[in-house]
Amino acid sequence: MMTTSAKTMTPFASSSEKTSSSSCSEKAEYLVFLKAQIKSLELEAAQVTAELTAIADSGDLELYSYETGIYDFEKVRMALVSRNVWSYSPAVKELQEQEKENGTATSKVSTYYKFSLI
Repeated sequence: MMTTSAKTMTPFASSSEKTSSSSCSEKAEYLVFLKAQIKSLELEAAQVTAELTAIADSGDLELYSYETGIYDFEKVRMALVSRNVWSYSPAVKELQEQEKENGTATSKVSTYYKFSLI
């Protein structure tokens, strides 16, 4: 099975174990642990990304660049990409609210389990 210490949690031996309240409890606890690790790693990745971005913006990565915004290291390419994000006027937002009220707009409900320690 697994140990439940936050520092030493390890994965389950197999996914074919019989389901019992004990193993479900342990699996749920392990899932919460994994999600906390993911969150921590995402924060760390954001910090490293910010550091590399600052170095690129300062011009100190030109040695690795053959094209504007593209940096090739030994095994990793860092490429500047763009994405459009739309912002709408208050008039459009008002129309959205009107469509919700009069039933023209439709909603999609997503159902999922949320896990947290108790």
